[in-house]
Amino acid sequence: MNVTDYADVINGELNITNHHNQNKRWSADFDGAEIEQRGHLLTHYCNGNTPRGALENYLEEIRGKTIVFDAASGNRLEYLVPNNLTID
Repeated sequence: MNVTDYADVINGELNITNHHNQNKRWSADFDGAEIEQRGHLLTHYCNGNTPRGALENYLEEIRGKTIVFDAASGNRLEYLVPNNLTID
């Protein structure tokens, strides 16, 4: 499954941000998502020198894990990220 289709399925907004003042740094993440790891929730994003590089790094980190939205609210949503999630 590609990441844009997955974003539609979970109704998630994918952020890819250019940090102009930080030597061509790009970052990628799902807006408001936390990653569940060993019983803890971590806010996570990944960096790269290009938008694609940042997104590839992010997908590598989240594949096979559970992402959580609105963890502290009564509307908590959890999704398992497919192991085969791709950019294209």
